[in-house]
Amino acid sequence: MCIRDSSPTYRQTLNDEGPAAAAVRAAYGALFPTLNSSTGISYSRAGRQTFANQVFSQGSNTVASNYNLSASWSLSARELMAPGQQKAQQRVVEENITGAGNTLTADVTTQYLAVLRATASVEVARQQLARNEDFLTLARARQQVGQTNIIDVRTAEVNRGRSQVALLRAQQAETDAKIELIRRLGMPTQLDVDSIRLTETFQLVEPTYQLGTLLAAAGADNPSIRAAEAQHESARIGVRSAKAAYLPSFSISTGLSGFTQQLSLIHI
Repeated sequence: MCIRDSSPTYRQTLNDEGPAAAAVRAAYGALFPTLNSSTGISYSRAGRQTFANQVFSQGSNTVASNYNLSASWSLSARELMAPGQQKAQQRVVEENITGAGNTLTADVTTQYLAVLRATASVEVARQQLARNEDFLTLARARQQVGQTNIIDVRTAEVNRGRSQVALLRAQQAETDAKIELIRRLGMPTQLDVDSIRLTETFQLVEPTYQLGTLLAAAGADNPSIRAAEAQHESARIGVRSAKAAYLPSFSISTGLSGFTQQLSLIHI
């Protein structure tokens, strides 16, 4: 299962990809001419009608039709800059998605390690409980042969009780860590937490990175930085676009229309 397909947080960020791409297409579409068309038909019966004390008469039925076809194209500096601005915003969204994916991977890995640590703590608590139970058995045997007193037995019993409490706390911490891992993965909450077993192991290696190399890689590949740069580019284009609103714009339009009318023998 891919964690990016099930994580609600990541998919919320991924949902912004579609509107960003649509905004770019809309900005390019605004550069194309606009076409409009319309048509209609009307029917008028023969007869008389009065309007403003005037009598108008029509001797026969008539059928009329009309059509209109027009095209217009307008161009301004703001419209020319709009695709670049929207593409910059699209890069912001893409970098945010990349950053969300990296954050999700880091969060899941960190929580995975937390579960491993909690599981190891449970094993240590079990070993400590077994050791204290052995100490209690030994203390009782020594007390029976007179080599120690009841105080040592009671101390061993207290230590065993503390180990039992520590084991319960470690088991609860392991359960909580697994539940948090399930939440970050976006998996169903109905899973049996106790049945989850982690099989991935991590090999410990000594890091050989240098500070300068890390800083250079962070500056070139960090999604947050690239998103901020794209946002800066979008804002810069927005300022130029606002100033361009004071410049002249170009527009042209043309159209074709017609009207027909004929007598009709149809009676309605």
